[in-house]
Amino acid sequence: MNKNKYLIPGIIVAVVILVGIFALTKNHKKSAEPVAAGTAVLTDEQKTKFQADIDKQMQTVNDKNSTKATVEAAWMQIGIDYESLGQRDKEEQAFLKASETDPNSYIPLSSLATLYVETKTYDKAAENFQKALGLPGGSADPQLWVKWINFNIYQIGSDDKHIRLIFNDAYKYTGNNEILLRQGAAYLEMVGDYQGAIAAWQEVLKQFPNDAAVKAAITADQAKLKK
Repeated sequence: MNKNKYLIPGIIVAVVILVGIFALTKNHKKSAEPVAAGTAVLTDEQKTKFQADIDKQMQTVNDKNSTKATVEAAWMQIGIDYESLGQRDKEEQAFLKASETDPNSYIPLSSLATLYVETKTYDKAAENFQKALGLPGGSADPQLWVKWINFNIYQIGSDDKHIRLIFNDAYKYTGNNEILLRQGAAYLEMVGDYQGAIAAWQEVLKQFPNDAAVKAAITADQAKLKK
Protein backbone atom coordinates (compact mmCIF):
# COMPACT_ATOMS: atom_id res chain seq x y z
CA MET A 1 0.00 0.00 0.00
CA ASN A 2 2.97 2.29 0.38
CA LYS A 3 3.07 3.27 -3.30
CA ASN A 4 0.15 5.67 -2.98
CA LYS A 5 1.11 9.32 -3.35
CA TYR A 6 -1.32 10.87 -0.93
CA LEU A 7 -0.60 13.89 1.21
CA ILE A 8 -2.79 15.40 3.86
CA PRO A 9 -4.01 18.97 3.36
CA GLY A 10 -1.90 21.53 5.14
CA ILE A 11 1.28 19.51 5.19
CA ILE A 12 1.76 19.31 1.43
CA VAL A 13 3.09 22.87 1.16
CA ALA A 14 5.54 22.46 3.97
CA VAL A 15 6.84 19.01 3.32
CA VAL A 16 6.09 18.29 -0.36
CA ILE A 17 5.39 14.68 -1.46
CA LEU A 18 7.23 12.60 1.09
CA VAL A 19 5.93 14.08 4.30
CA GLY A 20 5.43 11.42 6.85
CA ILE A 21 5.49 10.76 10.50
CA PHE A 22 6.28 7.81 12.61
CA ALA A 23 5.16 6.56 15.98
CA LEU A 24 7.86 6.46 18.65
CA THR A 25 5.98 4.19 21.03
CA LYS A 26 5.83 0.50 20.25
CA ASN A 27 2.43 -1.14 20.35
CA HIS A 28 0.87 -4.44 21.41
CA LYS A 29 0.86 -4.29 25.18
CA LYS A 30 4.56 -3.52 25.39
CA SER A 31 6.99 -0.60 25.51
CA ALA A 32 10.08 0.07 23.35
CA GLU A 33 12.00 -2.91 24.74
CA PRO A 34 9.27 -5.40 25.65
CA VAL A 35 9.73 -8.42 27.85
CA ALA A 36 9.05 -11.48 25.75
CA ALA A 37 5.59 -12.89 26.27
CA GLY A 38 5.44 -15.94 28.48
CA THR A 39 8.73 -15.22 30.24
CA ALA A 40 7.04 -14.33 33.53
CA VAL A 41 7.02 -17.14 36.05
CA LEU A 42 3.44 -18.26 36.54
CA THR A 43 2.12 -19.98 39.61
CA ASP A 44 0.41 -23.34 39.26
CA GLU A 45 -2.85 -21.59 40.06
CA GLN A 46 -2.36 -19.11 37.22
CA LYS A 47 -1.47 -21.86 34.77
CA THR A 48 -4.57 -23.78 35.80
CA LYS A 49 -6.71 -20.70 35.31
CA PHE A 50 -5.39 -20.09 31.79
CA GLN A 51 -5.85 -23.73 30.86
CA ALA A 52 -9.40 -23.68 32.22
CA ASP A 53 -10.18 -20.68 30.04
CA ILE A 54 -8.72 -22.45 27.02
CA ASP A 55 -10.94 -25.44 27.71
CA LYS A 56 -13.94 -23.14 28.05
CA GLN A 57 -13.19 -21.39 24.77
CA MET A 58 -12.76 -24.72 23.02
CA GLN A 59 -16.31 -25.62 24.04
CA THR A 60 -17.45 -22.52 22.17
CA VAL A 61 -15.34 -23.49 19.16
CA ASN A 62 -16.85 -26.98 19.07
CA ASP A 63 -20.42 -25.82 19.65
CA LYS A 64 -22.30 -26.18 16.34
CA ASN A 65 -24.58 -23.32 17.36
CA SER A 66 -21.72 -20.84 17.77
CA THR A 67 -21.64 -18.00 15.26
CA LYS A 68 -18.59 -17.24 13.13
CA ALA A 69 -17.88 -14.13 15.19
CA THR A 70 -18.10 -16.07 18.44
CA VAL A 71 -15.76 -18.78 17.19
CA GLU A 72 -13.27 -16.22 15.95
CA ALA A 73 -13.34 -14.46 19.33
CA ALA A 74 -12.84 -17.79 21.09
CA TRP A 75 -9.78 -18.65 19.00
CA MET A 76 -8.37 -15.18 19.65
CA GLN A 77 -8.78 -15.63 23.40
CA ILE A 78 -7.16 -19.05 23.19
CA GLY A 79 -4.21 -17.47 21.44
CA ILE A 80 -3.92 -14.83 24.13
CA ASP A 81 -4.07 -17.49 26.85
CA TYR A 82 -1.31 -19.49 25.17
CA GLU A 83 0.75 -16.32 24.89
CA SER A 84 0.42 -15.86 28.64
CA LEU A 85 1.51 -19.46 29.11
CA GLY A 86 4.52 -18.89 26.87
CA GLN A 87 3.39 -21.52 24.36
CA ARG A 88 4.06 -19.56 21.20
CA ASP A 89 3.46 -22.45 18.76
CA LYS A 90 -0.02 -23.01 20.11
CA GLU A 91 -0.61 -19.27 20.18
CA GLU A 92 0.25 -19.13 16.49
CA GLN A 93 -2.08 -22.00 15.66
CA ALA A 94 -4.96 -20.36 17.53
CA PHE A 95 -4.55 -17.07 15.68
CA LEU A 96 -4.33 -18.96 12.39
CA LYS A 97 -7.60 -20.72 13.26
CA ALA A 98 -9.17 -17.35 14.03
CA SER A 99 -8.08 -16.06 10.63
CA GLU A 100 -9.41 -19.16 8.89
CA THR A 101 -12.75 -18.67 10.66
CA ASP A 102 -13.14 -15.21 9.16
CA PRO A 103 -10.69 -14.52 6.31
CA ASN A 104 -12.02 -10.95 6.09
CA SER A 105 -11.03 -10.09 9.65
CA TYR A 106 -7.74 -8.23 10.02
CA ILE A 107 -7.44 -8.67 13.79
CA PRO A 108 -6.05 -12.25 13.77
CA LEU A 109 -3.52 -11.23 11.14
CA SER A 110 -2.46 -8.26 13.22
CA SER A 111 -1.94 -10.54 16.21
CA LEU A 112 0.01 -12.99 14.06
CA ALA A 113 2.21 -10.18 12.80
CA THR A 114 2.96 -9.13 16.38
CA LEU A 115 3.75 -12.71 17.33
CA TYR A 116 6.16 -13.02 14.41
CA VAL A 117 7.85 -9.75 15.34
CA GLU A 118 8.38 -11.02 18.88
CA THR A 119 9.73 -14.33 17.63
CA LYS A 120 11.86 -12.55 15.02
CA THR A 121 10.19 -14.28 12.09
CA TYR A 122 10.27 -11.06 10.12
CA ASP A 123 9.26 -12.37 6.70
CA LYS A 124 6.00 -13.73 8.12
CA ALA A 125 5.51 -10.56 10.15
CA ALA A 126 5.74 -8.39 7.05
CA GLU A 127 3.38 -10.66 5.13
CA ASN A 128 0.73 -10.56 7.83
CA PHE A 129 0.99 -6.82 8.41
CA GLN A 130 0.42 -6.20 4.72
CA LYS A 131 -2.48 -8.64 4.55
CA ALA A 132 -4.09 -7.05 7.60
CA LEU A 133 -3.76 -3.55 6.14
CA GLY A 134 -5.40 -4.78 2.95
CA LEU A 135 -8.53 -6.06 4.69
CA PRO A 136 -11.68 -4.08 5.56
CA GLY A 137 -11.05 -2.12 8.72
CA GLY A 138 -7.34 -2.79 8.81
CA SER A 139 -6.29 0.23 6.79
CA ALA A 140 -8.42 2.47 9.01
CA ASP A 141 -6.84 1.25 12.26
CA PRO A 142 -4.17 3.75 13.36
CA GLN A 143 -2.69 1.31 15.86
CA LEU A 144 -2.08 -1.21 13.10
CA TRP A 145 -0.25 1.47 11.12
CA VAL A 146 1.81 2.28 14.21
CA LYS A 147 2.83 -1.37 14.50
CA TRP A 148 3.67 -1.61 10.80
CA ILE A 149 5.78 1.53 10.85
CA ASN A 150 7.57 0.51 14.04
CA PHE A 151 8.34 -2.83 12.42
CA ASN A 152 9.86 -1.09 9.41
CA ILE A 153 11.96 1.15 11.60
CA TYR A 154 13.01 -1.02 14.52
CA GLN A 155 13.06 -4.53 13.09
CA ILE A 156 14.01 -4.31 9.42
CA GLY A 157 15.52 -0.83 9.25
CA SER A 158 13.68 0.58 6.24
CA ASP A 159 15.08 3.86 4.97
CA ASP A 160 13.52 7.21 5.75
CA LYS A 161 12.02 7.65 2.29
CA HIS A 162 10.22 4.34 2.55
CA ILE A 163 8.93 5.15 6.04
CA ARG A 164 7.55 8.45 4.81
CA LEU A 165 5.77 6.75 1.95
CA ILE A 166 4.15 4.34 4.38
CA PHE A 167 3.01 7.26 6.46
CA ASN A 168 1.46 8.91 3.43
CA ASP A 169 -0.77 5.84 3.19
CA ALA A 170 -1.41 5.98 6.92
CA TYR A 171 -2.61 9.58 6.62
CA LYS A 172 -4.83 8.70 3.72
CA TYR A 173 -6.56 5.71 5.23
CA THR A 174 -6.91 7.02 8.78
CA GLY A 175 -8.03 10.54 7.88
CA ASN A 176 -5.07 12.34 9.47
CA ASN A 177 -5.33 10.44 12.73
CA GLU A 178 -4.19 12.48 15.70
CA ILE A 179 -1.99 9.72 17.14
CA LEU A 180 0.00 9.47 13.92
CA LEU A 181 0.29 13.24 13.59
CA ARG A 182 1.54 13.76 17.14
CA GLN A 183 4.00 10.89 17.08
CA GLY A 184 5.13 11.85 13.61
CA ALA A 185 5.86 15.42 14.62
CA ALA A 186 8.08 14.05 17.39
CA TYR A 187 9.87 11.82 14.90
CA LEU A 188 10.49 14.65 12.45
CA GLU A 189 11.95 16.67 15.31
CA MET A 190 14.21 13.77 16.16
CA VAL A 191 15.57 13.53 12.63
CA GLY A 192 15.98 17.30 12.42
CA ASP A 193 13.15 18.00 10.00
CA TYR A 194 11.76 20.92 11.96
CA GLN A 195 9.82 22.36 9.04
CA GLY A 196 8.04 19.05 8.59
CA ALA A 197 7.47 18.79 12.34
CA ILE A 198 5.88 22.24 12.41
CA ALA A 199 3.58 21.25 9.56
CA ALA A 200 2.53 18.09 11.41
CA TRP A 201 1.93 20.00 14.65
CA GLN A 202 -0.16 22.50 12.74
CA GLU A 203 -2.35 19.67 11.50
CA VAL A 204 -2.85 18.56 15.10
CA LEU A 205 -3.67 22.14 16.03
CA LYS A 206 -6.49 22.16 13.47
CA GLN A 207 -8.10 19.36 15.43
CA PHE A 208 -7.21 20.72 18.87
CA PRO A 209 -6.88 24.51 18.51
CA ASN A 210 -6.52 25.09 22.25
CA ASP A 211 -3.73 22.58 22.85
CA ALA A 212 -1.06 24.64 24.63
CA ALA A 213 1.55 21.88 24.38
CA VAL A 214 1.24 21.75 20.61
CA LYS A 215 1.56 25.52 20.36
CA ALA A 216 4.68 25.38 22.51
CA ALA A 217 6.15 22.64 20.30
CA ILE A 218 5.58 24.76 17.20
CA THR A 219 7.28 27.76 18.84
CA ALA A 220 10.24 25.60 19.86
CA ASP A 221 10.64 24.14 16.38
CA GLN A 222 10.44 27.57 14.81
CA ALA A 223 13.24 28.72 17.08
CA LYS A 224 15.37 25.76 16.01
CA LEU A 225 14.87 26.66 12.36
CA LYS A 226 16.37 30.08 12.99
CA LYS A 227 19.59 28.68 14.42
